[in-house]
Amino acid sequence: MVYAGIQSAVLAAEKNAEKAGRGVSPRKLMEKFKLQQYRCFFTGIELQREDASIDHVQPISKGGKHEESNLELVHSAINR
Repeated sequence: MVYAGIQSAVLAAEKNAEKAGRGVSPRKLMEKFKLQQYRCFFTGIELQREDASIDHVQPISKGGKHEESNLELVHSAINR
């Protein structure tokens, strides 16, 4: 079930963001993922629960922000 996988990725991202004192609402992330049709931003492959990951387009370590405009849903093998 694609939706369950995406929801798991959203919840994991929210938990990590909360620990770091930052956050993007799960609703906003789900809207973004629906726009991507639950497919990897880079490859277009449909994502399943075990391979969904959230990527910071501009890495946090290089000044990127944890905000909706800097996040994409990707395959976890790509997001390393």
